Amino acid sequence: MVRLRNYDLYLAKLEESRISSAMDTEKISNVKLIEPAYPPLKPISPKKKLNILIGIFLGLFGGLVTSFLIEKIGDKLETPEDIDRALGLPVLTSVPIFRK
Repeated sequence: MVRLRNYDLYLAKLEESRISSAMDTEKISNVKLIEPAYPPLKPISPKKKLNILIGIFLGLFGGLVTSFLIEKIGDKLETPEDIDRALGLPVLTSVPIFRK
């Protein structure tokens, strides 16, 4: 039991010596606490209202841009000219649009 206590004391002194020599080589042996740290009273992040507004704006803008791109770049065959150009085949018939 005495040996164990002596060993623990030796380890503690060894660690103190190691820390002291490291502080001497880094020249930081005179560090003092000026003011303790306090947690902020109001959280900095997340800003819920701003995040929701940005999400709505980006969602609407992204949806509009995506829909326009799909319409513009889409590979639909809508007119007889599209079919002739894409497939190189003649159009035999087409279904007219019924309007009242």
